[in-house]
Amino acid sequence: LPWRVESSLQHQLDDRWQVGAHGQVNDIQDLYQLSVGYHTLSDTYPLTITGLIEPQTQALGVALDSQYGGIKLLTDSLDSEKAKRSEISLYGRYSW
Repeated sequence: LPWRVESSLQHQLDDRWQVGAHGQVNDIQDLYQLSVGYHTLSDTYPLTITGLIEPQTQALGVALDSQYGGIKLLTDSLDSEKAKRSEISLYGRYSW
């Protein structure tokens, strides 16, 4: 793609809950996602669990995020042969 613009906004409601919006625009399509996240307060392995919705494609998803990495699953159908929109992202994070 010749160009792409992404933007994210997140609002922390309290120490556990957050809401957000993420947009992605390129020369082919414009997509946005709405999210609601919950922070677990575990001392050993804190985790954020986020529910996602993408209104244009009617896709639903879930993301699990930790201090070391995470996974994001998003689809408009659990039947992979019927799905028009599917995304699986796996990532790691390292700080020094």
